Amino acid sequence: MNRRTACKLLAGTSGTLLMAPGRSIFGSAMRNPVAGSRLYNHVLEYTRLGEHRTGTAGDLATSAWVREKFEAFGLEANLVPVKLNLFEVDSAFIEIDHVRFRADPEWFPTSTPSNGVTAPLRMLSEGEDVSVLRGHIWVTEVQMERPVIPKEVKERALDAARAGALGVVMVTRFRTDELTGRGAHGEAGHNKWIPIPLVAVAAKHKAIVSAAKRGVKARLVVTGTEQPNANAYNVTGTNTRVNTKAHTEKGNDAKYIIVTTPQSGMFRCGGERGGGIALLLGLAEWAGRRNGKTRYLFSTNTGHEQSGSGAHKLLEAVPHPDQVAAWLHLGSGMSSWHWRPRKDGTFERYTEKSGVRNFGASPSLLPLLSESFKPIPDLEPQSQRYAGELRHYIDAGYASFGFWGYNQFGHTLADGPEQVSPSLLEPVGECLVRALEVIERTI
Repeated sequence: MNRRTACKLLAGTSGTLLMAPGRSIFGSAMRNPVAGSRLYNHVLEYTRLGEHRTGTAGDLATSAWVREKFEAFGLEANLVPVKLNLFEVDSAFIEIDHVRFRADPEWFPTSTPSNGVTAPLRMLSEGEDVSVLRGHIWVTEVQMERPVIPKEVKERALDAARAGALGVVMVTRFRTDELTGRGAHGEAGHNKWIPIPLVAVAAKHKAIVSAAKRGVKARLVVTGTEQPNANAYNVTGTNTRVNTKAHTEKGNDAKYIIVTTPQSGMFRCGGERGGGIALLLGLAEWAGRRNGKTRYLFSTNTGHEQSGSGAHKLLEAVPHPDQVAAWLHLGSGMSSWHWRPRKDGTFERYTEKSGVRNFGASPSLLPLLSESFKPIPDLEPQSQRYAGELRHYIDAGYASFGFWGYNQFGHTLADGPEQVSPSLLEPVGECLVRALEVIERTI
């Protein structure tokens, strides 16, 4: 799918909602918007839209799809532009002996000519000067402690460029040996900072290191389309069927509950984003069909890997904290399997906390959340630390609660819909409905 097609989708898309029977507190899956089977179908649809890096065709298609969902649920839906300097990758790989290995450019990408750069591969021995890299493509192995290239590696890459290297290939290892996407933070997310192409490849491709040790000639290709001052889109949805009579009689304005989740990220993002997207859509359908007294504002935020640009954009427009009863944020790794390595190098899956690793909340919300989440005994809220976009909302003064985490395959090419489970989604969804109903009664 190209960007033009995705832009057309922003004017209206059609998606297929699959449904399956099941038991729930709502009586049946057909009537339960947070039934595991229905939530998992959202995950499937989301991952089918492609890869989700901010502003690219997959992200634009996601915005169009979420808007259509909101409208189908009876919400008033809007696209909110988030500006960025866009690079949409057309092709990124290293080719050795006619075998291509997918690469992921470090942001902001420096492209190659359309036919790439061809040169011998070279690794550096300990203490060896970077001057030997002139006319070569430098291959270096990188162990990441988080999905960000260490500063010293980037500085070394700049040294290599000054010395006349023609490109840099980082063989990266994070939690697994899969190709791992990295964020695009600060100015590096919008402007070129290195004059030669710099890419990452998966550590599982041991042939690349072997070829570099032998000085084999290779071709490095990074091509794409640059578009300064492009638009990505947050999608907001508000319920219009609100009974404000009770508030008016008391002289009060109806308060909001805000529900957010990131929509952008690396590759298909099945485990990283899929659960959060699904749960938000389930709650949006639940809120849209009700004639309650509470105003709901839902938002899927783009720009997560661009320093949270969409979340910051949302904060500029939301009601004041005094007008918001609670802010629920559904962060990364919602209701996803966790994986641990076996001795033979493969992985086995397991669960803990219904696939949620961290649950944080403002102190004022702890008692009602503890009660609402009793059906998941080991998912207990705390107020000692927060992470991700939830921290921004807490810092801005909103009474907030939310979740964040990861699984071993987050940020990687292997992060598909199978990383999420219907059986993990449904208990969390039903507890969230209970919590929101309790919050409504306190307004």
